Amino acid sequence: MIWRIVRSVSGSFSVNDTRKFRDDLWNRYLGKQFPLYDPATDIQNADRLLTYTERLIDRQINKARGILPFNSLIMAFLALQRFNLVAALTQTPGSIPLDVAYFLLLTALAVLFASSLFCLYLFLFHWGSRAEYETFEAEILGSVTIIRARALIIQSATALAALGLVLAAISFITSEYETPVVRL
Repeated sequence: MIWRIVRSVSGSFSVNDTRKFRDDLWNRYLGKQFPLYDPATDIQNADRLLTYTERLIDRQINKARGILPFNSLIMAFLALQRFNLVAALTQTPGSIPLDVAYFLLLTALAVLFASSLFCLYLFLFHWGSRAEYETFEAEILGSVTIIRARALIIQSATALAALGLVLAAISFITSEYETPVVRL
């Protein structure tokens, strides 16, 4: 279900779309069809293209850096809410709304944790094989492949963060259906 939402919101991530993206970038910067390249005349434009792909990867890391604090804030709120629910459950054992709220809260925490792990994965440094750096064409192909893979991860992390927020809201609303009476 989550993957279906990610694909509908973000569009296609097919291999053909990735090739088209690579070919369009190549044509835009070098003015030629991929993989045509003349080292004598195209070196400056080729470097500009490589710099652009590196900037795209940096932008993806910055997006992950934005998702992480969002997840952290929601997780901190949920941790506080968890203590309230545990206290309420001890005072009202067998309360179905509180049991559901607690389950949703734990699920939201797990989903936000998974989203954060996806974001942290993007911070790992990638060194390709030697063959990936032997020719400019291979390096661009490797960079575009990394951009595609990271885009999938960012879209998944964003969808998981949104799902975690929705689950947290439902948990909070559900817990309000039965407020325990505190006896003094």
